[in-house]
Amino acid sequence: MISKHINFFSVLLLTLFFSPTFGQTDFVEEGRLVYKDRIYNDFIRTVTVRPVSDPLGMPIIKLGSMDRLIVGFDDLTADARTYNYKVIHCSADWQPSDLMPQEYIGGYFEYFTQDFEYSVNTYVAYTHYGFSLPNENISFLKSGNYLLVMYEDDPEKPLFTRRFVVYEDIVTSGGEVKRATSVDRMMTHQEVDFFINTGGYNIPNPFTDLKVTLLQNFRWDNAIYDLKPRFLNGNFLDYNYDLENNFLGGSEYRFFDLKSLQQLTSEVQQTVLTDLYTVTLMPDRPRSIENYSYTDDINGQFVVRRLGSDNSLAEADYAYVDYFVPMDIPLTGGNLYVVGLFNFWEPTKEHQMKYNYEMKAYQGRVLIKQGYYDYMYGFQRNKTQEYSVEEVEGHHWETRNDYTLLIYNRDLGARYDRVIGMNHWVNSEVR
Repeated sequence: MISKHINFFSVLLLTLFFSPTFGQTDFVEEGRLVYKDRIYNDFIRTVTVRPVSDPLGMPIIKLGSMDRLIVGFDDLTADARTYNYKVIHCSADWQPSDLMPQEYIGGYFEYFTQDFEYSVNTYVAYTHYGFSLPNENISFLKSGNYLLVMYEDDPEKPLFTRRFVVYEDIVTSGGEVKRATSVDRMMTHQEVDFFINTGGYNIPNPFTDLKVTLLQNFRWDNAIYDLKPRFLNGNFLDYNYDLENNFLGGSEYRFFDLKSLQQLTSEVQQTVLTDLYTVTLMPDRPRSIENYSYTDDINGQFVVRRLGSDNSLAEADYAYVDYFVPMDIPLTGGNLYVVGLFNFWEPTKEHQMKYNYEMKAYQGRVLIKQGYYDYMYGFQRNKTQEYSVEEVEGHHWETRNDYTLLIYNRDLGARYDRVIGMNHWVNSEVR
């Protein structure tokens, strides 16, 4: 039995030693709410919003069904606090819609967390919070994009924000993921061709009243928005493009297994226990010029798990994870980051890799909860602030990715974008 706990202030000191940026994250824009997936404070960790039925599922539920999302997060202050939450209805392009809360919410417009539990037998003490959406206090009256806002006192100063989608099953769709048609993209890109069948649902002008969004691995940072149908044939809308529906293929995700901290697991080189666990991963070689290699990944996601535990949410420990990428010379014109669902594929200072000239390698350290994690390395350019995985990971047309199609409709005079259909291609084998 583990009796020793490290409290938040010890974690704070350790992290300050490693990184000067611990505290409020670099994503806070003058303390204001942003309509994106963000964690605004470093004592909030391991935010998940997933369907009850699928620990790897996307945060999408059907309006009026029995579908539920489970929201979970950890508070490293390890106190029992009352945290509040609200949901905001958004447009197809993630701006607040014109609807009043009473038009899209049944029950309370804001509510508070009621369910929490303290960590058990962990070196890093934390409090785990969890609740479902919808629930007996908050239900959804409209389909659309929604932003979950978790906060303590002021919703304009959130702890985290997380996007999810409520859809209606009104129109049908189909399609395929294939190798890019364009000759200059055939080795690096994937093409998502699809169609929509509106059936008996009347859309007077599909070119203005209909919007679609394509997502790769449910990432909003590289989503394709607002494609128009190429042609109409009665109720049939065709979206078979050569360029506009292309995604860079990337590579299969790297991974590591932290389900056990007492033995070496996949991709773990060393585990050391002092005040808390420090895990050193196997070196990650750059693979931007390598041929495609298949790996059975989970497309950038993660699962919290402690081996032998019946309640990993409260019994999984936290550990520092050390990343190491050998490289003879550093990349110029930007910075390298480790990215995945754990940071919503967005570069943060905590996840930045530093180049060590003596070791000729990039190094990084991140505090992570036990489980199984997919990740990649992304390079952000200083001038444009855009980032890509090309520099370290490369792109391949063969890579298996998940793709999601969301179909929005706004009739003339309507005040919100209704999600009237969706489709999902899971870990698609590209042909």
